[in-house]
Amino acid sequence: PDIYVPHSVQIYRITKADTSNQTDFYSFAENNYSLLYVTPELNVDKAVCTSNMFAYCPSLGKFNSNYTYSGVVSANFMFYYDYSLVSLSNNITFDGLKYADYMFEGCHVLSGLPNSFAPNKLISVVSMFENCSAITSFDNTNWTSVNDITDAQGMFYGMTQLDHTRKDWKFTGVTNASSMFNSCSALTSIYNATFDSVTSANYMFNACYSLSGFNDTVAFSKVENATSMFGGCTSLISLGNGNNMEKIITASYMFYNCSALTGDVVINMAQTTSLMDMFYNCNSLESFKISNLGYSGLTNSYIDFRTCYKYSDKMVDSMVYMMNNVQDRTGLKEFDIYILQALYDRLKASSYYTGTDTQYATFRNVMDEKNNYAVKVV
Repeated sequence: PDIYVPHSVQIYRITKADTSNQTDFYSFAENNYSLLYVTPELNVDKAVCTSNMFAYCPSLGKFNSNYTYSGVVSANFMFYYDYSLVSLSNNITFDGLKYADYMFEGCHVLSGLPNSFAPNKLISVVSMFENCSAITSFDNTNWTSVNDITDAQGMFYGMTQLDHTRKDWKFTGVTNASSMFNSCSALTSIYNATFDSVTSANYMFNACYSLSGFNDTVAFSKVENATSMFGGCTSLISLGNGNNMEKIITASYMFYNCSALTGDVVINMAQTTSLMDMFYNCNSLESFKISNLGYSGLTNSYIDFRTCYKYSDKMVDSMVYMMNNVQDRTGLKEFDIYILQALYDRLKASSYYTGTDTQYATFRNVMDEKNNYAVKVV
């Protein structure tokens, strides 16, 4: 029969157990608050499932093993909230691992992973390292393939000391990256990352206060859900080549408090349903291309630029482009565009407005509050 530590029994050490034929270690020693030591001789040679194996073992410090855990397929919650876990032995590979949801979540003092750690068959990594707040850099050198990962929601959430990753992250298969780097407040760069297939990016980089931009490989062209995607990224200047977003559906708080963002943002709002406080406190914003504003399915019928203080030539051009490429709202509720007085005055004085070029007729109609659009001046 398979061996387990009864939840009703608290032990300090696991020194001997015949598990040589055991494949399922699910909940093996879960909730053992007193556990300090596990013998390296614990035989996991045939282990396939180690999910919850040592979950809620807050006294467990160093984890040493004479086995590689290479046959393990599922390790969800394996070390979940093991507050004292500092390290894993250098021979552990997990190279057959596919499911690692919440595997190390809450391991606050875990300083890193062994160089041998090479899980190259991963499919799901939901909150795998959430709140691993002691890890400063991520050496993923031996992660030769992450192409099969589809769900990376919260993977690095709350890793407040993580400042960079060391190798290319080719997340070409990931579709859900919501909160993936949420609250990684020290993160400055993500080396050669790709997110080509991501559709859900809610809170993806929320509160990444130190992130200033992205390299040339980053693309967000398939993102649909972007609520607070960059919210609170106060150092973010530009999205680089990831600036072109053609399929945005939810955009509320997308750039909330991105006070350093200058622009070069290209967004098609043909089907955008929400944009509450999308550019709140974007003090430096002046260059963007927003098209198809005013979708009939919008839940809030306004866009607010009152905390965007620029009224440069670039800002004028950006606003003209946006107002000149709005959707027809005939028969719909009025859509309001909130701007500051200084910017409004510049728009009214521009040749786009005073001229007669039919190319900018839609812009002039919006400025004149026609077709259920209105410019609200503050």
